[in-house]
Amino acid sequence: MRTTPTPLNIGQVPQLFFDNYMIEMVNFLTRTMHQPEKHAENPLIKKDKPWEQQVFFRTNTWNVHWDGHEQIFKCWYQDLGWDYDAFINMKASEDNLLHWDFHKTTDHRYLYSESKDGIHWEKPELDYRTIDGRKTNICLGNEE
Repeated sequence: MRTTPTPLNIGQVPQLFFDNYMIEMVNFLTRTMHQPEKHAENPLIKKDKPWEQQVFFRTNTWNVHWDGHEQIFKCWYQDLGWDYDAFINMKASEDNLLHWDFHKTTDHRYLYSESKDGIHWEKPELDYRTIDGRKTNICLGNEE
């Protein structure tokens, strides 16, 4: 079964194209691929707060979004907290002698950071979770 393609409405905002999906025709164009380079200050978001345990960027554990209304980049990323010693010292549950309750020894949470230029990031104090009486940039996760 052959379908007729429908036109795409891309609106009035600038578009970034990597392929020919939305481009009907290209004439007199040379494409040049460049090797990406890490920024000299990498990593740009670092563990620098006392409540951070292991700042963690992996596929599906972080997201960067441009907020056009506020004119800033917003980033949500994972902080991987795991008490290895507590985990090793746990006894197997009575229901499953081969399974230790990994989640009882973890404190996974998402942190929030924002940037005006995508290079210099700030970690605002949020009202979601405090640690030792201080506001943090924790925006989602296990409660203590």
